[in-house]
Amino acid sequence: MNNHLEVSISRCCQVWEKRGSEPLLANQSDGYPEVSYYGRYENIKSKLYPRSDLTLLDVGCGRGSVLWHLKGDFRDVVAVDIAFSNLRRLREALGPVKTVLASAHQLPFRASRFDRILLYGVLHYFPSWEYASDVVVELIRVCRSKGIILLGDNEPVINTAFDPPIKKVPVHPSNSRPGDVELCFTKRFFEDVASELGCEAQFADTWGQPGHFDVILTVNKINDEEKRKPTSAICLMP
Repeated sequence: MNNHLEVSISRCCQVWEKRGSEPLLANQSDGYPEVSYYGRYENIKSKLYPRSDLTLLDVGCGRGSVLWHLKGDFRDVVAVDIAFSNLRRLREALGPVKTVLASAHQLPFRASRFDRILLYGVLHYFPSWEYASDVVVELIRVCRSKGIILLGDNEPVINTAFDPPIKKVPVHPSNSRPGDVELCFTKRFFEDVASELGCEAQFADTWGQPGHFDVILTVNKINDEEKRKPTSAICLMP
């Protein structure tokens, strides 16, 4: 990891550790009004096609507000986050869920480990498009052939003449975004990453976020037994 990226991830980690330690109001979920999530969970579920014999990986899980509504629909679920405080809160709320402290671009799992992978409302926090691309490649690595990856709630580039996507100053600057910028994406960004690895990218509207879009990747692998040594991370068991 280069020094700039290491500094950016370290800053993100510090911010989310702080936010994860802050108490929530009775009507909040992951720091936002719970009412803003009405209908979103069922929409996410409809795009993941859950089954009781499948495994689910939730990357950038936060305090587990989405996973709370999904964990009963899968045989096994694993939650990954960069902040220990988020994972601690998740285990307090959800009980016996496997949690892993790790960065999204270096997941400590063997190749083709999961049937379904969720990365929801996370990509726009990343420090660069290069990092976002590396994360998508890593998610494809740990997903089984014929599996599904849902990259949810992406903000589009308004001027589609920009490709690759641009950074914009957010309306409400957030310290969780290194440099106080928000990444915006073109659909071509995801198509290019997916096509290089033989995957299919489909797009759908994000529930409750006009103009935003979800990316549904169907993973196709010629050799589903491909292995790569997992990176080190801290596994936190409830």
